[in-house]
Amino acid sequence: MEDLACYRELWAKRADNIQDSYLYEFIFEACRFFSNKGYICDPSEIYSVLGRMGEVDIKRLLYAMIVHSSDQSEEFDPLYREFVSLFFQKEKERTAARKAADKAREDSEKAAKEHEEEVARIQEKIRQLNDKKEKLQAEKRKVLEEQNKKEIAKAEKTAKKQEKVRNLKACLKGLESLSGFVACVRSGERPEQEKLAKEIKEASLRACTKSNSAELLKEIREIGRQLKAIKDKKTSVDERIEKNDWELCRSADDLKRQEREFKKKLKQIAKQQKEIFKDKPVESRKETLRLKNAVHSRYQGDVCLDKKFSKMSAEEKLRIYDYIRENARKFRTKLNRKIRANRASKIDIPATVKKSCQTGGIPLCLIHQKPIRQKSNLILILDVSGSCKEASELMLVFMHAMKEVFPGGCSTYAFTNKLYDISEFMEMDDAAAAVSEVLKAIPRSGAYSNYEIPFRTFYNSNMSKVTGDSYVYIIGDARNNKNRSGEEYVKAIARKAKKAFWLNTEEMSDWNTGDSIIGTYAKYITKVAQTTTAAELLGFLES
Repeated sequence: MEDLACYRELWAKRADNIQDSYLYEFIFEACRFFSNKGYICDPSEIYSVLGRMGEVDIKRLLYAMIVHSSDQSEEFDPLYREFVSLFFQKEKERTAARKAADKAREDSEKAAKEHEEEVARIQEKIRQLNDKKEKLQAEKRKVLEEQNKKEIAKAEKTAKKQEKVRNLKACLKGLESLSGFVACVRSGERPEQEKLAKEIKEASLRACTKSNSAELLKEIREIGRQLKAIKDKKTSVDERIEKNDWELCRSADDLKRQEREFKKKLKQIAKQQKEIFKDKPVESRKETLRLKNAVHSRYQGDVCLDKKFSKMSAEEKLRIYDYIRENARKFRTKLNRKIRANRASKIDIPATVKKSCQTGGIPLCLIHQKPIRQKSNLILILDVSGSCKEASELMLVFMHAMKEVFPGGCSTYAFTNKLYDISEFMEMDDAAAAVSEVLKAIPRSGAYSNYEIPFRTFYNSNMSKVTGDSYVYIIGDARNNKNRSGEEYVKAIARKAKKAFWLNTEEMSDWNTGDSIIGTYAKYITKVAQTTTAAELLGFLES
């Protein structure tokens, strides 16, 4: 039982119904393993013995049930250790997958929370702008009220001043009368006493107002200056209100535009999820959603993604490497996991019959076959000639990341006019060192790309690595310097592989110009994608 201590610990947190059958699963897998090694063993016999004996040493029980010769006895211990190691490794992988799923779920919840916070911030900004608008409108009303009050006071003062002007005109008229009276007296005429007294009195009254003429003009000028200041202030306030109204309208338009873009993105995400989930059962969708990460959202807006790799700083190159590595992990999850829908899954008849034995032969529940786990492998072929010099370093970093997340399941090659196996360099832990060693090891000076020779070499020497589960990635600009294309080899490789992709390191506008023959290869390729920058490479991985 000591050999199962680790296994018991791994299964300690499982559901009760699974804990009850872990020992039977272990025995079943052991029987299948030893059967493949040439041993004769029947799990039903072991189950019957185990049921009668209770808790026993599984190793000894297996030894007693399946070893029938001295040769088998000598081979049993190393084979048993190998089986236990493989069995424990499988369980560890399942545990790691569950942890990855939990992390993806946490990332999704975090993104949703950030979205809610962003919506709250936008709503708060709208509220602040509305408050500002109301404040400006109140200020405008206050200014208009003050302006009306001043205009009323101004009208009253103007009326008073008009009265003074009328008095001034009367004074002038009185002066004219006095001048006429003086002239009459000097001529020797004697006017009537009453008329004379009356005219003197009126003239005196009019003359009293003559001293107010200078003050009247001064007040008129002061009122004019006040009116001009009020008019200028009113114009300034109107301009401010108009400017704030324009800014408010522009902010509202920006918010509406951001809302439309956000809704558009949500629709795109919903569409993608619908396409991903349309062929999957309801019980498997939650698991798939948890496995789906959102790496790209973390570096949205990073300007280094659109830079040429050769022009990046050391810090930016490290950041790009992390981006590629994280997307490569997501890419591996997509390739290695294939979940079939319940309606398409087959019934596991042996397991159903076995389970029904507990209920007298009545199958209370049907047992379906477990989802198929695909073991896909990658084959990466990179053009490192002079025409692909700018993209070679970036693509070698990409190949190192893929080799890292596909240990033992990724083959890497590079070529100019000859094919080189660079898998040994890709095993290095440091990506920068691996890239440097590859570029040093491959002679590129004076070597011009010739696609026909590398494709022929791969077809003759490495075609056995291509299977129905293989994904082939050819990386280059397809500029063949007027040599033979070797399309028959590309056709054979693409037809044998599950899918074949071509990552073109050249702008799409330059395809099929000059010595570019990408159109010759494209008819055999699943998809041809432009990957001149890190952003385009990450976009291809996510798509």
